[in-house]
Amino acid sequence: MANVKIVSKKTHEILLEGQKDNLTLSEPSVVLLQVDIKDVSRIEKDGRNVKVTLKTGEVILISDFFDSTGSGDSSKNTLVFENKDHTLSWINYIDNHGAVVEGVNYSYVDDIEIFLYHDNSASPWLWAALPAAGATVAIASNSDTKDHSSDDNVPTKPKLDQPTIDVSRNEDGSVLITGKTAPNVNVIITDPNGSTHIVTADKDGNYTYTVPKAPNLDGNYTVVANDGTSTSESNNKNLESGAPDAPTAKINDAGTEVTGKAERGSTVEIKDKDGNVIGTGKAGADGNYKITVSPPQTNGEDLTVSAKDEAGNVSPNTDIKAPDTTPPEAPTAKVNDAGNEVTGKTDPNAEVTIQDKNGNVIGRGTADAEGNYKITVSPNQTNGDDVYVTAKDESGNVSGRTPAPTPDTTAPEAPTAKVNDAGNEVTGKTEPNAEVTVQDKNGNVIGRGTADAEGNYKITVSPSQTNGDDVYVTAKDESGNVSGRTPAPTPDTTAPDAPTAKVNDAGTEVTGKAERGSTVEIKDQDGN
Repeated sequence: MANVKIVSKKTHEILLEGQKDNLTLSEPSVVLLQVDIKDVSRIEKDGRNVKVTLKTGEVILISDFFDSTGSGDSSKNTLVFENKDHTLSWINYIDNHGAVVEGVNYSYVDDIEIFLYHDNSASPWLWAALPAAGATVAIASNSDTKDHSSDDNVPTKPKLDQPTIDVSRNEDGSVLITGKTAPNVNVIITDPNGSTHIVTADKDGNYTYTVPKAPNLDGNYTVVANDGTSTSESNNKNLESGAPDAPTAKINDAGTEVTGKAERGSTVEIKDKDGNVIGTGKAGADGNYKITVSPPQTNGEDLTVSAKDEAGNVSPNTDIKAPDTTPPEAPTAKVNDAGNEVTGKTDPNAEVTIQDKNGNVIGRGTADAEGNYKITVSPNQTNGDDVYVTAKDESGNVSGRTPAPTPDTTAPEAPTAKVNDAGNEVTGKTEPNAEVTVQDKNGNVIGRGTADAEGNYKITVSPSQTNGDDVYVTAKDESGNVSGRTPAPTPDTTAPDAPTAKVNDAGTEVTGKAERGSTVEIKDQDGN
């Protein structure tokens, strides 16, 4: 059965030691197994637990390794093996983003100090340096300990230089860690919560890592460098607490001024969605501030407000939304050939209304998320008149009207028509600007003209129509639609041809042929 020690990361005390094969963790810890890594057959994640199977068949179960605090954070506990030559092999369960690695990897480290919280002055080292359970681990390091192995001829691995570290708080509450170390080595970061994060330095030795926003990120941050065979001395930097609380913020209806409350004396900044500063000012002794924003924000823009104290600490952002008093642009609009559908583009999700020339609503619908719309109109619009389309955004702002011509497939009504007494002119009324054609009874065009803007027309006919026959008048609109025919009687001022006549032998009857419908008179030589 293997020798085991569990070291508290916070107090540096030995929480448990001895020959154990079933362990349970209750706080962030380093689990140190006195087992050579070469004697290990398998290391596997089993739910919240870690199961270590040795080549001898012995199984060591570490319960709650991935949830020892109930938070579900898998980066708070560390598993280390002490090899036969007293080197230490650290099992890397955490990738650069803090996620659990499904396969098991390991690196050599010089001591376990790098995994402990460093607000305590004690640091454990190799197995022999760890005192009994309940005691505090004594400080030990490669630089002040000569006997690291039972074999004095085992060469000491060269240590990496101590990495530099800078810590700063981002506006979103995350923490930025930067520094410099040897090129291409792993940098192990331990945050104030005890979570471990790993990042690889670039070819110039620079490293950058962002610790995601979480509670309790104020405090000490520790970094060490590890190249797989040796580990540097740790370095640390404290991130002071005391950043201002997020300010309160409210924008006025005109979108020109933001007011609220922040830490007194702090500098308040207002930024647009692209991060541009559009207003800045100072909170007064009572914490109140009033800041003009430029340009005015009147289109529902998303804005952020933050406060920075005199020490340079920046609060979390407060998100606000500008008023939306800007109407959408006039939509595009097109009526289909059937006159029953209008399509176009406007603001996303805007309500689109279609009206006829008299202002009656003949269609209504909503644009999609990209602003496209397709709306059925009723009744169909097929007389060539414009329809008018407007868009209303989610804040109730209404766009200007867009006129859209409808197809003209409707023939004009038959015109009115009257022939003058002279039979040489026809007048009447029809559709404005229509072309008027006058035909005789045989279909010959005897006159043509155009109605004025009010539909009135006056057309000369040639030859004059004075024999009482009807003429026929039609109107053709600008789209080529032709009305029905209107008959108009002409004056009858033309005498009939002389009738034929024959008296019977008895002298009592005259027969012959005359203009149809005419009245025939017979007179004697005296005119009687």
